[in-house]
Amino acid sequence: MDTVLNQDYEMTSEVARLNDLLSALPLPNEKTVIFSFQGAFGPPTLGHYTAMKLYARQVLLDYTDYNILMLFMPTALGSSKPHLEPTQKSRLDMLSVFCDQLKQEPGFDGRNILFDVSTIEYLLCKGGVRDTATVRTLAELNKIRPGTPLLLGMGLDNMLQLPYWKEVEKYKGGYGVEKYKGGGMMLKKFMLLQEN
Repeated sequence: MDTVLNQDYEMTSEVARLNDLLSALPLPNEKTVIFSFQGAFGPPTLGHYTAMKLYARQVLLDYTDYNILMLFMPTALGSSKPHLEPTQKSRLDMLSVFCDQLKQEPGFDGRNILFDVSTIEYLLCKGGVRDTATVRTLAELNKIRPGTPLLLGMGLDNMLQLPYWKEVEKYKGGYGVEKYKGGGMMLKKFMLLQEN
């Protein structure tokens, strides 16, 4: 029981921390968007850095008058990637370095955009639950600012697996998928499994 209470407290703290980050941005709080770049990032690479930079540029174009929180969302573990669990801290540290560098990229400094790493998927795996289904991550992200647009980004390898995602039926419904250069894609709100 203590483990569950501690996990709930840590998740509440992470959601509050992300909400505080958004509150520090210059535009009115009701105009916010949250972007989550889902992936293993095992290890983080220049390709991940470049993809986040391209995603951020596109989000700035699509949401010019919004506060934007760009999150790296590393998965805690994966059945096909046993190296993820023992590398959790090092992946967080490396992605934090990426965020510091992205903040200094031309066009992002002094703007209405922040880069950060979230531990939401790590916290979802605490207490013996070994499940980081994206639908659970989205539910936690929605707690930051209910009703805020949630955007997802991922690599092509994950996009090809969409039909097999856990509880995939919850993602269906007129939202739309946009593909971007470099093989990645951004998903508005939740997602459709095929293009319209």
